[in-house]
Amino acid sequence: MAAGAGGGGDDLGRCGVGLFCEKERGSPAALVREVSARGSAARDGSIRPGDHVLSVDGADITQWTAATLRNALQGEQGSQVTLEISRNIAERDGEAGGTGDLVGGEGAGEERGPELAIMTVTLLRGSPMFWYWHDKHQGMVTQVATLTQQLQQAQYVCQQLQSTRSAAKSAAEERARTAEEELERVKIQSVQMREESESRIAALTTQLEVKQAEVEASWTRAQDELRASAVNTRQFQNKVAECENKILAKAHEFDRALAQRTQEHAEALMRATSHHQKLMRQVEEQLLSRNMEMETALNKQALEYSATLAQRVAAHAAELEKAKSRADAAQQLLQSCTQEHEIELECVRGELTARIKMCAVLDADKLHAEAEVDALTRLLADARDKLNVERSARTQDMETMAEERDRRVSDADSLHKRCLQALRAEMQRAGQNSGKSHLQ
Repeated sequence: MAAGAGGGGDDLGRCGVGLFCEKERGSPAALVREVSARGSAARDGSIRPGDHVLSVDGADITQWTAATLRNALQGEQGSQVTLEISRNIAERDGEAGGTGDLVGGEGAGEERGPELAIMTVTLLRGSPMFWYWHDKHQGMVTQVATLTQQLQQAQYVCQQLQSTRSAAKSAAEERARTAEEELERVKIQSVQMREESESRIAALTTQLEVKQAEVEASWTRAQDELRASAVNTRQFQNKVAECENKILAKAHEFDRALAQRTQEHAEALMRATSHHQKLMRQVEEQLLSRNMEMETALNKQALEYSATLAQRVAAHAAELEKAKSRADAAQQLLQSCTQEHEIELECVRGELTARIKMCAVLDADKLHAEAEVDALTRLLADARDKLNVERSARTQDMETMAEERDRRVSDADSLHKRCLQALRAEMQRAGQNSGKSHLQ
């Protein structure tokens, strides 16, 4: 007869351990015929077909029937049952003994004969659904433990990120303060350079006014000399009229010589005036070309600086590290602009000296034209008008240069402000990105 649980249960909700055994009344043991794959015996792995059940929960089963053994093996789900199992060692030599405990104590064996081994196995009663939920519960416990460990790791990482973010934020603020101080220092230096340039321009303007006064005084002296020459010429003409009958031939020769000399002096004066105008055009062209070169250089430097700034936005730490270098570049740009202004002022000074010399040459040419009163008067009036036009043009050039210098200083200040605003915006974006990464 066969008895067992097979992993199922009866109508009263009782469950077995998945063993199918044969038992005859009077036999001291029950033979295990089959181990159900869905029972606790198969899950434990200690009991195998061919083993013998000697006792159930310590009770002798010699007088038990198959039904009694089946009822003893069955019970409430989750309850335990302890079986005493014997195994023939000679027939199963080399096979594993399972997870059961040998009789006589845990981990110890006791032999009843030269070929038998006794072991004690404790099994849980349960249906397939019980073992399904039991395994699921064990999996959920494992998952909870894993998630708890991951949560602890995430909390540790969050703490590390928080400390790193705080350190980065402190370093960024410190570097921003350093950059702001550097920019303020550069701005103060630019203001000082601007004041020095204004003082130099004022000194040059004063020198120009002095030179203009000297030229006007020379012009007055020349007019006096020309008037004196006119008086002398009239006196000479009176004398010539008195002696006209005696020296008519000599008078004609003198008139021809005087006309020739007048023409030569007029041509010389025209050549000098043309040369002066040519020099003035050359100076104006040089000034225009220098202004264009300076504007091109400034635009190019501004574009390069903007491109460099756009490229350095790639990494937050690298941008903060290079903020000081960008401030140094701006300072070098201001220094180069100041040097160019000084060079231009030196050039203007040299040009003023050359023009004063040219005025002296013109004065010398005027002295040679004392005899040509009428012609020299018209030519000198024209020369005076041209000099006035040149002086006004030069004054306008100086004013234009001063405005250009002020505009460049203003552009440099605005460039510093934009740099500072860009640095602050980058710091804000970096802080926002750090906060987002921390939240994620």
